[in-house]
Amino acid sequence: MNDYKSIQFEVVDAVATLTLNRSECDNALTAEMDNEIQQAMKEVEGNTCIRAVILTGAGRSFCVGRAKSDGMSPGSGDGANFSQEGSGALASVRASRVPVVVAVNGIAAGTGFSLALCGDLLLAAGSASFVQQPDQAGIEPNFDSGSPFHAIGRPGSLEMIKTGEPVAAEKALLWGMINECLEDAQLQARARDWAEILVQGPTRALVMTRQLVDEGTDNSFEDQYRRELETNRELRESRDGKEGVLAFLEKRPAQFREE
Repeated sequence: MNDYKSIQFEVVDAVATLTLNRSECDNALTAEMDNEIQQAMKEVEGNTCIRAVILTGAGRSFCVGRAKSDGMSPGSGDGANFSQEGSGALASVRASRVPVVVAVNGIAAGTGFSLALCGDLLLAAGSASFVQQPDQAGIEPNFDSGSPFHAIGRPGSLEMIKTGEPVAAEKALLWGMINECLEDAQLQARARDWAEILVQGPTRALVMTRQLVDEGTDNSFEDQYRRELETNRELRESRDGKEGVLAFLEKRPAQFREE
């Protein structure tokens, strides 16, 4: 296992926990942290014993966005380079081989907001809030991966861009942006509960379902219907697919084991 400096990464049973660990600066994303998140997700990819990931932050914030001191800000350097910086971490979480439960323990702003939305399930503490940079510089809003628009839709996206006002966890729940709003003290335990539920599920089917949902935002009806049929056919022939049918016929809990 790698010796990380900006994150903590541990595996207990079949659950990996990835904790952003720069609490002294509210877990602002640096190039080092971006690389370490990608490396941790590679460990997940290569360790078939891992069947779920919890992503959270240390201290009072989840992630306040890119660290300006690291050169990762809209005003620094070439715009094309800026768009690429920090995107690797988001892409690695979004493409995870296993389901990802995100536990937002405080502020999730800018890139941190986008990172949170890359998971499969999003839980937030009651004190958590979500922030996007308002479009006051005359350039573009800080929607780093396009994920906020897909997660909250046009009305919520425009409200966040134009006002820059934090969206509290309770409001995020009403918007359908998160799955649960919890008492702060309950957040980590609930994230672990969800991870342990997902560990028992058909990992491959859960991830392929995520892919179908993501593709559905852009596909035509005909393309999406075809993709669903193709996916269903592939899963029926898989080890877990056959086990699910057999367990149903034998009236017993399924034992899913496929990677």
